[in-house]
Amino acid sequence: MPIDVDSLVLRDLALIGSPGVWPEVITLVATGQILPSTLVSHRYSIAQAAQAFALADAAAETTHRIVLHPSDFATEITSYDC
Repeated sequence: MPIDVDSLVLRDLALIGSPGVWPEVITLVATGQILPSTLVSHRYSIAQAAQAFALADAAAETTHRIVLHPSDFATEITSYDC
């Protein structure tokens, strides 16, 4: 996947990854040992960022992980269950 490094630097963004864990993670998800939908509790588009940050700031017990997507893709996702 190509990465626009200039955009990362100019917008002061952080790119975080976990090298070397993907084969194990894929196996855990494929065998049903991990359900990704239980890890991410909320999904928002960038246009809804203020709402997402307000939710994160409230830190409710039902808020696990909040994902911001760069488009309206976030509103189209209903579940990551396998």
